[in-house]
Amino acid sequence: MPSFLDLPREIRDEIYICSLTCPRGLISAYLLSRPPTLNSKRRVKASKRKKSNKQHLHLITSPLSLPPNDPIFDKPDTFLSQNKNDYITLSLPSTCRQIYNETQGMFWQQNTFYFAAINESGRSLGISRTLKVMGQVASRMIQNLTIRMPNHSIEYVGFGKVIKTLGSRARLGHFRKLEMAWNAAAIVDLMNMSSLNTPQDFEGSLDEMSEAFDGVRFERVVRISTYPRSTGDIQNERDEENVESTYKLFGEWIHYAVGGTLICDGKVEWINGVHLRLD
Repeated sequence: MPSFLDLPREIRDEIYICSLTCPRGLISAYLLSRPPTLNSKRRVKASKRKKSNKQHLHLITSPLSLPPNDPIFDKPDTFLSQNKNDYITLSLPSTCRQIYNETQGMFWQQNTFYFAAINESGRSLGISRTLKVMGQVASRMIQNLTIRMPNHSIEYVGFGKVIKTLGSRARLGHFRKLEMAWNAAAIVDLMNMSSLNTPQDFEGSLDEMSEAFDGVRFERVVRISTYPRSTGDIQNERDEENVESTYKLFGEWIHYAVGGTLICDGKVEWINGVHLRLD
């Protein structure tokens, strides 16, 4: 009887792409409880010995529409049965040595790990702990990572440790690119931090960020969303322009601290401290 390996290589490659890559390009690792199985009694005994329930990371392919706080993850068995298009597994490469060799690196090259927060949030363990749970071998295979930067400056705790860990993965593994996405609320919070609190707090945050990124060997991309201008108030148009100018200035300060590329409103404006003319 013909087997999977009897298919033409081109067809097998298409199957590999459908099975191991996400059309949106973003993958999030959430910690979900293992659903019950026929060996539940044996697992319960083992969990009692370990004094903890066994849990597994699941690879979610729709992290933008399924954030880590989504209530559907409170019932993981329901999610796994009803949302089969929203997660993938890495069981296919372990089928046999030939399939492993044919798919080697595909998952890690084609997908970007996405984190909705730096630290633990909902079903997401945060960046540092997720990499630790994955283990040294798997975490060193990650090549691209995107962080949705927090809206509140207090949530930046541990960011320096994250950059240090990623720097280690770049030296000893395959990590090559970090993208940090700041939305309008996150930039406005930094602006408020600079004006309402002591300016030293904001400057200190930039200094810590600059120190964390010093000497790293991976590509950095800072992405700033469009400033949300109000409409219909002509009298405040000049004030609006001043605030928008300050908004972009804060993005540039972040770029100076991080380095790499600054993308504002979908356009590349700065590369390694050099401003690009967009005429």
